Amino acid sequence: MVENLTNENLSTHGTLYIPSKEELCGPLYGSQNQSSFDRLKIDDSFLQECPTIWSSNASSQEARKKVSTLRAVNDTAERAVKLIQDFHGLITV
Repeated sequence: MVENLTNENLSTHGTLYIPSKEELCGPLYGSQNQSSFDRLKIDDSFLQECPTIWSSNASSQEARKKVSTLRAVNDTAERAVKLIQDFHGLITV
């Protein structure tokens, strides 16, 4: 096997598989994500282009700006803190 690494006569046993954009970005095209794009009024046309040029695409930059202003909330953690605070209030009264 190691000897084959230095072999100049390499032969390929088939063709190179190159996935389509739909296969690469399949999870980005889902109905749930489309709904999010619609609610945030994000133009999703940049998804049709190669991700390497998204940084120069105006709609991609606008989408990045809108998404970066969203505030993430850990609802489970906030509920746990509220539950502990309520419990603490009951036992210390």
